[in-house]
Amino acid sequence: MIADILFGFFMLGSFFVLGVGFWALGRLLRAKGHGPLLDTLDGRYIRLHAEVQLGMVPVGIKTFSDLGDLHLLPFFGSRRQRKHLDEIRLDLLAEQQRLNESKH
Repeated sequence: MIADILFGFFMLGSFFVLGVGFWALGRLLRAKGHGPLLDTLDGRYIRLHAEVQLGMVPVGIKTFSDLGDLHLLPFFGSRRQRKHLDEIRLDLLAEQQRLNESKH
C-alpha cells in the first residue's frame, strides 16, 4: 500500500518535472531566436487538434448512444443513468453542430 502511494507521488512528480522541462525548453528556444518557428509549429498543432476534434465528436456520440441502449436492459442501469447519458449525448450533438457551423 505504501509502495503504491509512493509510486503515485513519483508519477505526479515526474509529470510536473516534465512539464517544467518543456516550458523551460520553449523559453530557451525563444531566447535563442526560434520564436517564429515555434509559432508556426503551434499553428500546425492547433489546426491538427481541430481536425481530430471534428473526427472524434461522432465517435463520442456513437459511444454514448450505445451506452444508453445498454442501460435500457434491466441489469445494466437505471432510468436516472439513462437520462444522464441522454443529456451527455445531446451535449455532444450540440458540440458537433457548433463545430460544423464554425467550419463553414
